[in-house]
Amino acid sequence: MKTMSEIKLNTSNVSFLSETHQYFLGDKELFGITNTLIKRAYPDTYKDIPQHILEQAARNGSLMHETIELYDELGIESDLKELANYKKVLKENNLKVLASEYIVSDNEHYATAIDKVMQDADGNIILIDLKRTSVLHTENVSLQLSICKRFFELLNPHIKVHAIYVLRLRDNISELVKLAPVSDEFIDDLIASDILGTQFFAPQVSRQDSLPKELSEVENEISHIESLLKKYKKKQEELKSGLLSVMEEHGVKSWTGNKIKITRSLPSTKTTFDSKRFADDHPELYKQYCRESTVSGGLRITILKGIKGKNEN
Repeated sequence: MKTMSEIKLNTSNVSFLSETHQYFLGDKELFGITNTLIKRAYPDTYKDIPQHILEQAARNGSLMHETIELYDELGIESDLKELANYKKVLKENNLKVLASEYIVSDNEHYATAIDKVMQDADGNIILIDLKRTSVLHTENVSLQLSICKRFFELLNPHIKVHAIYVLRLRDNISELVKLAPVSDEFIDDLIASDILGTQFFAPQVSRQDSLPKELSEVENEISHIESLLKKYKKKQEELKSGLLSVMEEHGVKSWTGNKIKITRSLPSTKTTFDSKRFADDHPELYKQYCRESTVSGGLRITILKGIKGKNEN
């Protein structure tokens, strides 16, 4: 595992003028990817949203970005709720910030700034884009970060990006989502389309984030309950183990308290039927005693390990 001291990021020769939002490589101006490649791939993302709402959203997003960058770079605190949730996500997932607004480029046509380059608990490099949108357009962000990943590895050939994430912070909402990178072929076709001025058709992909809103809304609650069940199940087993030792030591077989009754079962043996072996040894006879029944559908919930996802305070 690489430590923080072993990670050295190269610096791009591209300069950025924040006042005009322009990128330059020497005297040559490069295009930002948001209003070129991303907009070409998904031109209708914000078409139904009034301009004044988009402008206000941009101002709110800029404030959040600036506040978080001031904290990361200079340690300047703020009472902005998004900053508190940002710090919470980093702490919960043991993430360390290596760079903010990290400029990358193909050194020919395009340049962009990666919101956050971070190192996870295992020493892997991950790229994170910060969003304050009311709706998370993961297709757009996945494409954006996939291009960033390509440019990042071009600038840092000694480093491979392990994963890309979008961190949505909005009021009390914090939502860290791992994204699937788009293919190199997708990016190549998009760049060629932009340079040649030809029409680009983004492939339609069935995505998990298109599931009903209700599933997203209950995810936090289910995850919290499952975590509590696991925690209390472990505690229960520890208590039962301790009680069993005490009861065995004192020869107590049963004890009744005010709320519970505890009965100790004595060691014994049991006989089980090895159905798998029987089926292997006598397949035809096994089939005669098998019967088919209808099984109702259900859910199996798996708590994902590693990076923690959504939180609402």
